[in-house]
Amino acid sequence: MGRLKKNIAMLLAIFVLFLQTTFFVSTAYADDSPEYWLQKMGFSPVANEPIDFSLPLLSSGQEEKLSSLKGKWIFLVFWATWCAPCREELPALENFKGSFVNSNLVIRGVSIDNGDSTPVKKFIKENHLTFSMWHDQDGQVAAQYQANSVPSMYVISPDWKIVGIMRGARDWQTPEIAGWVKELLKFEKVEVVATPISSQGGFNQIELPNNLIPPYIEIKIPKGQQRVGEIINVEVAVAWHGDAYRYVFKTPTLALDSKIKVGDVFSTSSSDVKGSVLRYIYPLTIPEAGAYKIGPAELSFSPREGGKELFSRSTAVDISVELTFIAKFGWIILLLLFIIGGVIWFLYKKYKQKMASTIFASQAKEAKIAVVERWERIQAGRVQVARRDYCVELLAFYVEVVGVEVAKVESMINEIRYAGQELSNEELSYYEKQIVRALSLNSELEE
Repeated sequence: MGRLKKNIAMLLAIFVLFLQTTFFVSTAYADDSPEYWLQKMGFSPVANEPIDFSLPLLSSGQEEKLSSLKGKWIFLVFWATWCAPCREELPALENFKGSFVNSNLVIRGVSIDNGDSTPVKKFIKENHLTFSMWHDQDGQVAAQYQANSVPSMYVISPDWKIVGIMRGARDWQTPEIAGWVKELLKFEKVEVVATPISSQGGFNQIELPNNLIPPYIEIKIPKGQQRVGEIINVEVAVAWHGDAYRYVFKTPTLALDSKIKVGDVFSTSSSDVKGSVLRYIYPLTIPEAGAYKIGPAELSFSPREGGKELFSRSTAVDISVELTFIAKFGWIILLLLFIIGGVIWFLYKKYKQKMASTIFASQAKEAKIAVVERWERIQAGRVQVARRDYCVELLAFYVEVVGVEVAKVESMINEIRYAGQELSNEELSYYEKQIVRALSLNSELEE
C-alpha cells in the first residue's frame, strides 16, 4: 500500500511539472539578474543578436550607426506620429530621460512614418523632445526588427544583445520605474546566448517567438483593369503567427479619396499551422477615371489575454481606373442583352415547365421537407449546444433560407467566432422568426 502511495505521489508531481512547463509562459528569474528587472518593467526577456543599421539623425542629418552605441544600455523605441499611444509615451520618455543624465543609458527613437520627415520633425519640435531620432522612411529597419506595430521598445545590453521587448506603451513617470531601470544599469553584460540573425534571400531579420511577432497588415487590389462605376473589392489582410484567437481587432480604417464610395465592409478568416489571416473586404466604387491612392490602412488591436493597445499601418497602393467603350455605351449593350436574355429565358422557362414540371414539384417538395427537418433538428438541439455555437448555426441557416443581408450576417458570424461576440435574446428571436416566416411563405407558395 505504501509503495502504491509513493507511485501516485510521483505521478502527480510529474503531472504538475508538465502543467507548469506547458501552460505557464512567464519564467521566474533570480532577483539579481537583468531579466528580473526587465520583467518588472513589463518587458518580455529575449536573447537575440541585434541587426546593425545606419540612418541619418533628424536633428543633424548626419548618419549614425546603432553599433556606435555599443557599451551602453540602449532603449530603442519604434513609433509613429499617427499612433496615439506613441504621442503620449514619447513626451513621458523625455521626462524620464532627465533622471539618467550622465548614465550608461541611451534612448533612441525610430519613426516608421512613411515618406517625408516634415511631420516627424514637427512633432519632435512641438513636444520638445531632445533624445536623438532616426527616420525609417521605407520601413526597412522596422521589418528587420519585426517592429511593424507601434509603440514597440527593444532593450539592447552593453554587450550587444537584444534582451527585452515591450509591445505597447507604458507609464514612464511612476516612482518605481526609475528605480528598476537603475538596477538594470548596474549590469554590464547579460549571461545569455543570443539567437543569430536570420537571413533569407539576403534579407536579415531577428527571430522572435510567435507571441512577440505582431500582426502584419497589407492592402491588396484585385488583379486586372479597374473600371469606372464597377465595385472593386479591396482587401485589407491582417496576418499573424500562431493561435487564431490571440488578438482582438478593430475594423481597420482605410484612407480614401473623397470621391470614392464605400459599401458595407465584411470580413472572412482562415488559419492553418503557419498562422492566421483575417481579411476585411471594402467594396469601393470610383465614379471618375484617373489615378487614385488606396490607403494607408491603419489597424488597432490588443492581445486577447490582456495588454496595451497597439497600432499598425500599411503602405498605400496606387490604382488606375479607366473609362472604356463599354463604360460609355454599356447601357445600350446591356439593354440589348437584357431583351435577348429575357426572350431566351422565357422560352427556356416554358420548355422546362412543360418537360419537367412533375419532377421539379417532387424535388421541391423533398427539398422543402429536408429544410424543415433540419430546422427542427436545430431547434431541438438548442439546449444541448453552447450559446455561441447555436448563434453561428442559426445565422448560417438564416443565410441559406432567407438570403437577405448576407455580407452583414457572415460578418456577424466571424465576430462571434473570433471576437467573442454573442447575439442578444432579441436578435436570436428576430432571426428565428425570420426563418419561420420564410419557411411558411415557401409552403404557401407551393400550395
